[in-house]
Amino acid sequence: MDGASAGALYAVIKDLPEPARRRLAHVVAPGTPLWRTAVVTMRGQIRLGAWRRFTAHQVITVPEGYIWAATHAVMFACVRTCPAV
Repeated sequence: MDGASAGALYAVIKDLPEPARRRLAHVVAPGTPLWRTAVVTMRGQIRLGAWRRFTAHQVITVPEGYIWAATHAVMFACVRTCPAV
């Protein structure tokens, strides 16, 4: 939907719960381009037996899905986790 106008917003949000539809209709200004892909960077703790710090990058593409790639420390090594595509 790259470059689609906010007039197409209804087609994107029509199947969402009513509170989500109301909020998105309120915060997305008319004429705002709707993008299909977002890249999110995060960091925090994940429980892998014990709680471990991690950093991750997620690429989300509508409607195809997402890839989540994380790096976390195990002892003195760095482990990279990325699901098979």
